[in-house]
Amino acid sequence: MGSTDADGALLDFERVDVRVGTVARCEAFPEGRYSTHVLWIDLGAELGRMKSLARLVHYGDPSALVGRQVLCLVGLEPRQIGSHTSQVLTLAVPDANGDAVLVVPDPNAAGGDVPAGGRLF
Repeated sequence: MGSTDADGALLDFERVDVRVGTVARCEAFPEGRYSTHVLWIDLGAELGRMKSLARLVHYGDPSALVGRQVLCLVGLEPRQIGSHTSQVLTLAVPDANGDAVLVVPDPNAAGGDVPAGGRLF
């Protein structure tokens, strides 16, 4: 790969805006065909609170997600899902059964929680 290709790939990556957020509120979404939870995520002073819908079957009780930090892809067009508009994409990876496992900042990092709105680099 030449330096031009590497530079282009880096520029593409820099356009992706992934931020740290803290789940401020979460509700079950039983009428969802795919999504199971509605999350209101605090993304800091710059972005504020945004809504996300996600399929989080292993996370059960929605109140257990409140206060947890998550990573979100921001800057996407809002997406209508049932009666809700999803404003950000909450990032997850599949477990061995294909169910979502949230992507989160390192909970053991020195200094504790990452500030809401922190950008992935």
